[in-house]
Amino acid sequence: MEICYKRNLNQSYMFITSNPAYSGYQIHMCRQNHIHNLLQFEPVVSEGETQFRYEITGKRSLDHVLESSDFAIDMFAKMLETLLGICQEIRPYLLEEEGILLEPESIYLENGTKKFYFTYCPGRKEPVTEGFRKLMEYLLAKINHEDEQMVLASYEAYQKSTEEGFSLDEILRILYQYRQQNVEDYVPDRQKTVSSKKVAALQKGVMPWEPEKKEVDAEEETAGQKKKKGYWKKYEIDMIEKDDEYYKKDAQSRGWNMAMEEKLQECIAAISRIPAFLTGKINHEKEEEQIVCTPMDYKEMQEENPTVYLGTERAPEGVLRYDGKEGISNIRMEYFPFIIGSSEQADGNVCIQGVSRMHARITREKEDYYVEDLNSMNGTWLNGKMLAYREKEQLCMNDVIQLGRERFTFL
Repeated sequence: MEICYKRNLNQSYMFITSNPAYSGYQIHMCRQNHIHNLLQFEPVVSEGETQFRYEITGKRSLDHVLESSDFAIDMFAKMLETLLGICQEIRPYLLEEEGILLEPESIYLENGTKKFYFTYCPGRKEPVTEGFRKLMEYLLAKINHEDEQMVLASYEAYQKSTEEGFSLDEILRILYQYRQQNVEDYVPDRQKTVSSKKVAALQKGVMPWEPEKKEVDAEEETAGQKKKKGYWKKYEIDMIEKDDEYYKKDAQSRGWNMAMEEKLQECIAAISRIPAFLTGKINHEKEEEQIVCTPMDYKEMQEENPTVYLGTERAPEGVLRYDGKEGISNIRMEYFPFIIGSSEQADGNVCIQGVSRMHARITREKEDYYVEDLNSMNGTWLNGKMLAYREKEQLCMNDVIQLGRERFTFL
């Protein structure tokens, strides 16, 4: 399965190439019946291959959303509720649940309503439980590990997803139980699932699935520390003695003496007099003849010996200079990734009509900067070229970035 993205002036699309190609009744069922929270698609035949074109205007994929916000338990429950509702709604149309894609780049969140939308790929045969287990592995790395309630709920949901024959309803019930109660009130009632040691480990910042460290007796630990401390003390003394011997031998081999040091000081003094010689502050016994250049001679001299710039190109400062008339301040990017939009949660706030809440993102890889569109409503241009969703383009000095109608120059 291959995924690519394209955009025109008003709409943004995701294209999925089905492998193997499929042209059965599932395509007609999805097109003829409006199923809530499923992305609408059209089959497109290109170069002998059948692609499915999904409209994703005004939506962002789950992996993009989680790059700038935490995955909270309410978001988790809402996503699972939407998935269960789709599974129930497609059954009367004889559509199989295996066609629902659960990859993070195929799950979308609408910018304004915050509704979840899923992608249905006709002909796909992966069980929804297997897809959900893989999704859980991805989400475990994206949750806020300081949120104990979310950590415990996600861990138990993942443990349940590894069991054979589990259902999504069981996962949702786990989330409801954690969401309605505090962790302190809820954990003691579920000792069979989450042990008190694992809860204590969570409070120390250790993940429940990490192996527990072997407890060491206090006396053994003290004795071990003393032994280790004595070892390092002896090691430091030995190293100091070795260093002294090394420098003594090294000084002798180099033949370092006071005469050489005096010679070095004379060289430094001679070098310090060079600027004065060039400026003519030192009087010489024999004065040099002054050379007078006429304007014509100077012009010919320039043509024969043009000035060449020997410096290096100035590195970008990570600044977007506003070139419009709305009085917006310049944007200085001090950390990355850096999101620009009209939302207060955006890193660079540009509250102008035509700029989406989360419009574009600037990233940095070593010394290189990149810009990409976040599926904004009015699009992002780089030097006059419209960017497709998830298309990254490298930025150079004085490149023009256009967000809707507003222009910025990258410095």
